[in-house]
Amino acid sequence: MVRGDLTFWVEVFGKAIEFDERVTKYVDLAGFGGILRCGYRKFNHALIEALIERWRPETNTSHLPFGEVTMTLQDVNVLWGLPIEGDALLGIKTSYDVKERKHLVKTFLDSECQQRACCICLILASKTLLSDKNNANVSLHFLRHLEDMTKSGGLSWDSSTIACLYRELTRGTHPNAETVSGPMSLLQIWAWTQIIPLAPTV
Repeated sequence: MVRGDLTFWVEVFGKAIEFDERVTKYVDLAGFGGILRCGYRKFNHALIEALIERWRPETNTSHLPFGEVTMTLQDVNVLWGLPIEGDALLGIKTSYDVKERKHLVKTFLDSECQQRACCICLILASKTLLSDKNNANVSLHFLRHLEDMTKSGGLSWDSSTIACLYRELTRGTHPNAETVSGPMSLLQIWAWTQIIPLAPTV
């Protein structure tokens, strides 16, 4: 499977963005380089809905005509390059007062390259990896984990991403579920690698 291009940023900013090597160095250091290189793809809503309909929360697998399948930590690591090993993402504080927010934001204004890399990682963490149904805002909850880019690369973003995906797939099976969130672009790319006839031709 060929990874996508950087058209994600065309969708976000309305124009193509060239990333400076100095910025991508920090993005790679934080462990998000694979997602950035993977790019943006439009969702195949029918494919996502079909996988959700076949999701079994009891076993965390999708039941397809040819057998049971599920995404593993290794799949996430191969497709997005997220680290499997490392400390778990725990203790994400859900609210900050104004003083704490100012401190968090000020921490990341050290250099322009680090600031840009942090912004990219913040968008990727809150909108791609661990997104919720609040698509209008970027969550500042992840700033604490991006304070030191070298430590961020040592966190197990992989396990948190797959846990978020499983949780959202399980929520999607509820009869009253109207929408799902989470790393659905990862689910789509994974489905293309597992069910080859569904993959787009390049």
